[in-house]
Amino acid sequence: MLPESVRERVVEERNELRDKITKLALFVYSAKIETVDEKQAELLKAQLRAMEEYNDILTKRLELD
Repeated sequence: MLPESVRERVVEERNELRDKITKLALFVYSAKIETVDEKQAELLKAQLRAMEEYNDILTKRLELD
């Protein structure tokens, strides 16, 4: 069981991460992605996948509590 102060920090971190995921996804899946070179676009997509995985981990930590 997570101490309440830790749980609050994890919830806050997940909320901030979800906001960043939304913003990055809006960019990656829009025509704006064409404004960066191909390698940067691939790295941004990889970053989005990593952020989504991190979000899943934070969610699982909270579900175990």
